[in-house]
Amino acid sequence: MRTVKVGIAGAAGFSGLELFSMLVRHPHVEIVFITSEQHAGRPISDFIVAQKGGFDPVFEPLDPASQSVKAECVFFALPAESSLEAGPGFVHDSVVIDLSAAYRLSDPVEYKKWYKHEHTATEILPSAVYGLTEWNRDSVRTASLIANPGCYPTSVLIPMLPLMARGYCSNDTVIVDSKSGVSGMGRKVTPEATFMQISNNFRAYGVGTHRHTPEIAQELALAASFATPVIFTPHLLPIERGILSTIYFKSAKTAEECRAHLAHFYEGEPFVRVLDNGLPEIAHVAHTNLCVCTVVPSGIPGTLIAVSTIDNLVKGAAGQAIQNMNVRFGFPEETALV
Repeated sequence: MRTVKVGIAGAAGFSGLELFSMLVRHPHVEIVFITSEQHAGRPISDFIVAQKGGFDPVFEPLDPASQSVKAECVFFALPAESSLEAGPGFVHDSVVIDLSAAYRLSDPVEYKKWYKHEHTATEILPSAVYGLTEWNRDSVRTASLIANPGCYPTSVLIPMLPLMARGYCSNDTVIVDSKSGVSGMGRKVTPEATFMQISNNFRAYGVGTHRHTPEIAQELALAASFATPVIFTPHLLPIERGILSTIYFKSAKTAEECRAHLAHFYEGEPFVRVLDNGLPEIAHVAHTNLCVCTVVPSGIPGTLIAVSTIDNLVKGAAGQAIQNMNVRFGFPEETALV
């Protein structure tokens, strides 16, 4: 198989470093540049000590004009506003896989409502493919712009989309209760992200306002062909990584029927496990590209509970991005992910 020249924009953040650590082991990838505005001129071994004495590229500033012609595929591990600015400069020469929210929402008005700034790349937005690999694999194969899903939405949509599409869910409100490790907050230090605020603590945040809410609602509506209200509440766990989502939904089906449908839908998928017994745990998926999920009774007739877990930095970010790259360039999907 041929080698693909790859760039990582924003490689000094948690997702960017995870991308580098996985891509450097990919047998069909050559990393040709890594960028960081803040850390330009520093080697990546300042962040990943294992690279000392080995392949140790230096961070450079982002420059679409020169970098777009170097790389066939560019990963954006950037803030959404930076991805909007850089996207048009790369997408005509490179396949762009964006880990931010810049291209996930199809409606720029909805984007502005939740992200509080204008969508400034509307000329390329219609070409974006939502990169939930197991759901949109055929579209990913030919995409020039892949919008990697958010970490929370990935944990919700993998169990819920097949049920929505099959008519196993009513159009009543879907309630999503999610918990994430602190790496989901990103690398930026804030008062809320200090050790004293996180250790031995547990709290909700973004209640009623979290930006992943419209992404979940958009994809559920597309699968079901009707709008479904979504209440999404994230919580911060005092652990490094991992997401566990508990999803409450109305259904005329039994939990057994839902599990059977999910098991059939994901049969043969390398990164989805549907449990018939027991409940998913973060320990099942940490440091992997797996999603483990199930559906169980709630004890209330007509209401079921889906439970799903992923690693937010892998299946929720870098791993799914590499899975999409593998699909896009025709590599075995598990390459560098198992």
